[in-house]
Amino acid sequence: MTPAIDDHLARLGAALKQLAVTSDEAREHAKRGEERELALALARMRDQWQPVRVATRRIGAGGEIPATLDELGALCRAREHATEIGCAIDTIATRRGAGEQTPGMIADALLPPSWDRSRDVFVLGGPTRAALADALVARQQRRIIVVGDGERRADWPEDVLAAEDAAGARGAIDRWAEDPPTNIYAYQCPDGIGAELEYALAAVASGRGTVASFASLWVRQGIANMLSVAHLPTVLDMAPGLFAGRPMIILGAGPSLARNIEQAKALQGRAVIVAVSHALGACQRAGLTPNVSIVVDPEDARYHFDGYPVADLDTLILAATAHPSLYQLPARQILTVAANGQNDRWLYEAAGAETPIVPAGGTVTSLALMLGARWGCDPIVFLGQDLAFADDGHVYAAGTIDDGTHAVPDAGGGFHFAGYSPGFADMPSVAGSPTSRREGRATAPGWGGGTVETSEIFGLYRRWFESAVPTLIGIRVWNCTEGGSHIDGMEHIPLATAIERLAGESPIDCRVAFALPTTGEKRAGIVAATKALRRMAGLAARLAECAGQISRWASAERAISAERAAVIGRYTKLLDAYAARATWVILAAWGDVGANNRDHLDALDDGERDRAALANVEALGRTATELADLIRNHVE
Repeated sequence: MTPAIDDHLARLGAALKQLAVTSDEAREHAKRGEERELALALARMRDQWQPVRVATRRIGAGGEIPATLDELGALCRAREHATEIGCAIDTIATRRGAGEQTPGMIADALLPPSWDRSRDVFVLGGPTRAALADALVARQQRRIIVVGDGERRADWPEDVLAAEDAAGARGAIDRWAEDPPTNIYAYQCPDGIGAELEYALAAVASGRGTVASFASLWVRQGIANMLSVAHLPTVLDMAPGLFAGRPMIILGAGPSLARNIEQAKALQGRAVIVAVSHALGACQRAGLTPNVSIVVDPEDARYHFDGYPVADLDTLILAATAHPSLYQLPARQILTVAANGQNDRWLYEAAGAETPIVPAGGTVTSLALMLGARWGCDPIVFLGQDLAFADDGHVYAAGTIDDGTHAVPDAGGGFHFAGYSPGFADMPSVAGSPTSRREGRATAPGWGGGTVETSEIFGLYRRWFESAVPTLIGIRVWNCTEGGSHIDGMEHIPLATAIERLAGESPIDCRVAFALPTTGEKRAGIVAATKALRRMAGLAARLAECAGQISRWASAERAISAERAAVIGRYTKLLDAYAARATWVILAAWGDVGANNRDHLDALDDGERDRAALANVEALGRTATELADLIRNHVE
């Protein structure tokens, strides 16, 4: 065990013992009904819990979390006492009567000592919500959402927010996406709001994980695609209402697609048919030709198109950060989209174009739904939208390129994927492994009743659809998957019923509707984008030089003098200025720089924190150098 671990362990032991002593006192005050003394003891416990949390993080950062029996006993005693104290508070409240419970008493009962008051979130409803918010603020609770009030009080701290309903509360969670909470507690809120916010928190965590995994690839492929993006039209160039009142069929690649894709041919030419690229093999096998296919994943999806007549597609919609080879496919037209939302803004701004952000839920079918709404399609009909596994564990429909992929459950409540194609195995996230990383298993309500096996991430996608569909006023959304998950807000009907309802639809010439000329303005974009790339290379090189200077001056083997500190300060200001103009460098370095998040930094002393900050600067410098070289090679 290292000296650092020994030191942090000693601090943890001392903090736990102090916490246990205070919990003894709080328990006695609670038993005697001494409300003022109890409130003071609880306040001390909350203050004492922070050193416990920090010491535990520091030990964890060292790779071990040892503890003696005495220390574990102290922790258990504190937790047991917390339970007893909660019961005693309830007893006091009952004795006084529900009408006499003060906001302070409720706050003490709600606010456990182990709660992270700076990050975790209380969501308050009920008639006493404003007074309870004041009581929690007085106890140093930072993040609070008051539900039922359209406007926040001016005297509340900035992280005490007001929301009219669940949608407003979800937006508040998004505000804290850069430093998300670990726990959310809903008190006297409307039914379901707590679950909605837990979903929002899980979605934020999933989004952060996606950025950490793919940000570097987004930037590198975005640079490679910039000249293409500069001259191609975007999804925003298609007129809103383009297909007003005409049906759209969205083909997912779920296992149930094989059940009714043959029937879908009855709608060919009378509806806009959009297929995820994973479903193209099944479409070809069934003799169904989609009008549109979409790729948003940054990994190499070329194998989805193997053997498929891409020239038959009226339009191929590609993420601006999709694999560069996809931009060489011979579709009649390619439209680009900012599939990563604001994270793609740097690319379009450099290319001199409006950023085509379509608010979607991180999947191809969610993007298709929102494009259908933008184009005025009605109804929008889903097939193959299982968001669940087949009874035999398969994930994709028969006839798709990955139809051998299946979920293999484990005894711990999780699963991994196995049986996928060579193309899937070659993707960086799989890296040739015969199985995928472990994921969480879950159940969901079934399309026709009962429950189905699914994954936690599929559950997040389902919840996104359930929140998005009700916002599409005047648009019918039919789930004709005939299998998989039930998705609230959609009408679940067999495809045969949908075909009967659409029997009177007249033909649609999607090829003509989608045709957009490559304008002179778009061609001029290539010239502007080339100049922008050269500027980006120069900016990245200057950022790298500043980072190098900071590293050299800060790493010298001697104490930092006033003169050295002044030099470091000057270069730091320059670095900040360059980084503000080169957000794409920060995004590309996120896997390294973002690792030093608040949880990690809290576990460091001042010297360690300075070294971590220097490591961030050096990582930023390395990334800037790599990108400068990449851009120069690409332009030249």
